[in-house]
Amino acid sequence: MHFSEFVVKSRLGIHTGPAAFLARLASTFDSDINFKVGSRNVNGKSAIQILSLAVSRGQKLTISADGSDSKVAISKIVEFLSANY
Repeated sequence: MHFSEFVVKSRLGIHTGPAAFLARLASTFDSDINFKVGSRNVNGKSAIQILSLAVSRGQKLTISADGSDSKVAISKIVEFLSANY
């Protein structure tokens, strides 16, 4: 299992567009991928579940992946978030 933490810098937080992209990106990996804010943990392959976290600016998002390609999955997700949010 691999994980990474990311602090959201975008003033809009993680809204519909990025949530949908993150879910599509996560779905390209075989690993189970989860996003967590506070005590809420959701399936990273579901845009609706990602949106339900209501991630806003300044919040810490923990990304975890468990599976054969978990290291690459975390790397690509963090790369996307770092470049855009």
